Amino acid sequence: MKIQIFILTIFLAFSKESDKNNRQEINLIRNGKSVQINYDVNGVPTITGDTYLEVMYGLGYTHSQDRLWQLHGRRSIASGKMASFLGDEWLENDKYMRNLGIMQSARRIVQNMDQESKDLLQSYADGINYGVTQLTSLPIEFQVFKTDFPEWTVLDSIAFIKYFSFLTSDIYSELTRYQMSFVYPKNITALLSGIGQSNQYHPEISIITNLELQNISDLYQEYQEYQEYENFQISENQQNEEFDETYDPDFELNEINQKMGGSNSWVISGNLSDTGYPIVANDPHLENSMPSFWYLANLVMKDNYIKGGSVPGLPLFLNGRSKKNSWSSTILYYDNLDLYEENLQQVDGKYEYLYKDQWLPCEEFLEEIYSLGVKKTFVFKKTQHGPVMENFYDKKNNKIIRFPATFSIKGTYQEDDYCIFMALLKYQLGDDFKAGLEGLKCIISSNSGMIFANEKDIGFVPVGKQIIRTGNPDQYGIPKKGWTGEVEWVRYLTAEEHPIVINPEKGYIISSNQRLFTKNNKYYLSHNVYSTARAHRIDVLIRQLGKNISLSDNINIQLDLVDQQAKETIQVLVQYLDWTDSKQKQFIDIIGKWDFKYTLESTEATLYSIFEQYYAETFQQLTQGWKKGYDFDSFFFKNLLGFSYNEPWCANTKQSTTPCLDNLRNSVVQAMDFYEKLTDKTWKSQHQQYFPHSIFEDQFDGQYNRKIPHVGCRRCVSTSKTQNAPFSFLGVGGPNLRTVISMKPGDEAYFMIDTGQSGDPISSHYDDLMLKWNKDEYITIGTSSQEIQ
Repeated sequence: MKIQIFILTIFLAFSKESDKNNRQEINLIRNGKSVQINYDVNGVPTITGDTYLEVMYGLGYTHSQDRLWQLHGRRSIASGKMASFLGDEWLENDKYMRNLGIMQSARRIVQNMDQESKDLLQSYADGINYGVTQLTSLPIEFQVFKTDFPEWTVLDSIAFIKYFSFLTSDIYSELTRYQMSFVYPKNITALLSGIGQSNQYHPEISIITNLELQNISDLYQEYQEYQEYENFQISENQQNEEFDETYDPDFELNEINQKMGGSNSWVISGNLSDTGYPIVANDPHLENSMPSFWYLANLVMKDNYIKGGSVPGLPLFLNGRSKKNSWSSTILYYDNLDLYEENLQQVDGKYEYLYKDQWLPCEEFLEEIYSLGVKKTFVFKKTQHGPVMENFYDKKNNKIIRFPATFSIKGTYQEDDYCIFMALLKYQLGDDFKAGLEGLKCIISSNSGMIFANEKDIGFVPVGKQIIRTGNPDQYGIPKKGWTGEVEWVRYLTAEEHPIVINPEKGYIISSNQRLFTKNNKYYLSHNVYSTARAHRIDVLIRQLGKNISLSDNINIQLDLVDQQAKETIQVLVQYLDWTDSKQKQFIDIIGKWDFKYTLESTEATLYSIFEQYYAETFQQLTQGWKKGYDFDSFFFKNLLGFSYNEPWCANTKQSTTPCLDNLRNSVVQAMDFYEKLTDKTWKSQHQQYFPHSIFEDQFDGQYNRKIPHVGCRRCVSTSKTQNAPFSFLGVGGPNLRTVISMKPGDEAYFMIDTGQSGDPISSHYDDLMLKWNKDEYITIGTSSQEIQ
């Protein structure tokens, strides 16, 4: 295989030389209209055409030239077609994806969508398909797996965006809490996983404040406490499979349901900026990969333009600017999905499910899946809540893992969502700021917090429908007992209820994955959603700057490396340590010199991270997903402020009367032992950002992967998410795209992605932007005709 790859690489390197030489200017014709493409030195295309249909055709063309394997992979995973070219090894994965119902909904959308949206998606698809015909050879991945590239269709884009909506759901949080319920009673599960605002750190840091909610919607209502949890009682279904030897509680967290990461976004009004015009900043944090999730492009039309971060597979720019408007997006992580534990029985070969003391028939649906050309038909079942999920395929370990109960899934991703493409495009190209934001209320399945600005206004819209439920809100964030009917969806917020914030009095808006509302709202929305250290830190920095905030100030915020939560609590932490113990005293002395920044040369950041990992490991029965995520952060820092020497989660073998204190102190001692053994104690020696190739990660000596020493931490504004493994600080996610945009006429917009524009390992643009990204540099994307003045 190595020889095969080497020969292919040499062959393709020569065959692509002509392609590289011809990339300076490309002229296309779509329906008799000209489309011109020019690439800059960074491989970023400027695509010029009369209307958005022409430039979206050109965008599809450039995506096909630079990201064809990425397109193929995104389509195949979303539509459950990986086995078509990888064989039976991927069959269980495809069955899982088809069972989610993504393709059923996508097919209905294509059949019933409006002509304007269909024309947009078809133009993009045509550009991809024409681009493929212009390649001298398919990328190396196609050669290795001996597969071709079937024509891209409108259905492919719809399936991918629905899959992306599913990935941004809160299924991870529900399964985390479910796994905890096998270890702890409900009241402790609530505390460890942030159920309810009283169990969260800094819950007052919300996107929409109490005052803003009162001014824009009748959703405001003073919080009313529900009854506290009683001790958890394991259901009969759970008892039957609790000790199933195939059940790995780490699996659903670390493999299929890991959160996609997070994002920062904020906007400063002209009242606070040094120019009198708004400034928008955005840095989405997704999983690292080669190539990047994002693709920079500049679309120039007769009287407008769009520049920013596009997503291969979609004719969309999720962040960027146009002639009059700018926009940015983050994952909102509101509660848009529910798991229901179901009680099923089989009667005469047909499945039934229990609901309110009645046995109701399961709905069945068929899906045809091809594995290397062989058609296989599978029957899936649904309850009134949604598709029934009993297992998942763990491809890393090549085994089927059964959930400890039978679940059904109900989520907004299953809705037939028709307006997402045109609603966003109409805002981007429109003149009426408020009307553009109002138009986004039609979107159902997205889970985005979007920030907007023009030359004088700033705004925020939660994009995606908010769900009103029956029952106790403490149960919203955990799997529900489907047979009781206690927690059910009632409706979505109406357009009148759906909040929009425009020009808030404080002069800025922050959306960094924190809760949407405070606890004071009618329907307990955001009840189980955390605020984040990043949102808190950005708020602190903007308040410190006050007025006359410059574009450079916003860049500095984006690159900030301070762990705000550690900074706020370190003095509390050291009060509980034994200053007479040499190891603990040494820890205090070292940490006492820390500026709380995760820089390359920081040794204190290394020590603190090691301590935090040792302390998290005292929760032996919880997963690495919990120990390295928002759950642990919120619990640890809140619990530290109200520290107790003896709590149920601190039990240890010494039968101590102060087990929590023992665990804290022992973690410090263990951290010092570990730290002293390190030859190089700097953060750069322990922490690198790792970018794996989508297919060749474990092959060919890693020549298609990239790894680079990097700054940041998961709670820093300049984020780095580390892998879910004990005492590993390898970065696997971070700011894959950075944008900072001034809305002052004539000012530049600044961008940077984390790897390069090309997905071709042979291309000079495969990783050429990585060093600039790592040095905190930005690039500009040109727009002709003086920004279409």
